Amino acid sequence: MPQPARRHEQSSVRRQQLSQAAARLFTDRGYHNVSMDDVASAVGLTGPALYRHFRKKNDILVQAISEQLAAVEAVAVRAGAAELAPEKRAEMFLAELGDLVFGREGVLLWKRERRELSAEQQNQFRSKLDDLLRLTAYALGLSDGARPSGEQELRSWSVMGIYFGTAPGRKRMENTSAKRLLQRAAHNVLECDLDAAPAPTVAPLQQERRPPGRRERILSTATRLFHTQSYHAVGIEDIASGSDTAIATFYQYFGGKAELLQAVLNRGAEGLHYVTNHRLSSATTSQDALDIIVSTLIELALGPHQPILAILAADLIYLPDTAQESIRMSEREYIDEWVDAILAVRPELAAPHARVLAQAAIGLVTDLTQTQGMRARPGIAIELYRLVWAVLFA
Repeated sequence: MPQPARRHEQSSVRRQQLSQAAARLFTDRGYHNVSMDDVASAVGLTGPALYRHFRKKNDILVQAISEQLAAVEAVAVRAGAAELAPEKRAEMFLAELGDLVFGREGVLLWKRERRELSAEQQNQFRSKLDDLLRLTAYALGLSDGARPSGEQELRSWSVMGIYFGTAPGRKRMENTSAKRLLQRAAHNVLECDLDAAPAPTVAPLQQERRPPGRRERILSTATRLFHTQSYHAVGIEDIASGSDTAIATFYQYFGGKAELLQAVLNRGAEGLHYVTNHRLSSATTSQDALDIIVSTLIELALGPHQPILAILAADLIYLPDTAQESIRMSEREYIDEWVDAILAVRPELAAPHARVLAQAAIGLVTDLTQTQGMRARPGIAIELYRLVWAVLFA
């Protein structure tokens, strides 16, 4: 082998080692809490040696996200290339997707850190995501390989939401039984009748309002800016200007931006608990209780909680450890509500299996409501309701 080719191969291997190490660090600490030196140290290099492979940290992020999307795409390509009937092709895809999600650290980095990409990089990312969705729809037996229809996209995104929604809790699961359960949930999503009745009446979405109180304006503005731009891209000056308050007034209410982020996320967690528990008081049967929990999440995720759910997924990592743990505890208690309600309706399930279904259902709702094309579908609230029930009866 010629020497230049060998050097190129060695360089490619080293780049992959660096991007995978960076992906783990970004996942564990957050992109902004990781330095180039941290990445270099993770693979036994010095800082200057790292710069021979990547000029800046953003280049590593782009590489890491591209590799993660490529890993999911490879699963879809292998299933699509197999000479199998559509049902068997879908089984192959789901089995390999489960192996990937449960076996690879940092597979969700692209979901959390894509806002750190430039406008051009975002466009490239969306193009890759469109290709992945097309391949996924074919691998699942939904399409003939051409651009998927709206409903085919909905079902494909739902399957991805089920798997990626459970990924953060995979260390607490028994992998084999969890994978089987997720496969059944995915098959139910692929086969459920989205036009079937009955469905709940979902409250119409409210228009954004401008709160009269200064503290409320600050919270509202911060939520909007953190969601659209990211926590680190927004300064206190931006929040003060957007909320029509002086910076001195801002500090009368919040000690800094981190305290404000914590207040936004606490409000989201407490609001979800409060609204859910308030409505549960009217439940007369176990089925009523589970229906209320499902409908309330869908209503809030399509309405006032939609930006907070996105901020929670992307920026919780930037809070102090004690604040993170407080909010994570609230998340666990919310999932406990789902688990109890599921077990009351399906007593044949083991509690860990009910938890898998709860996380899969919440992941489906969260992913679809964070996807503009899906959120804008007419009747999406009713479709989400039917998809979630399909998951819960896997």
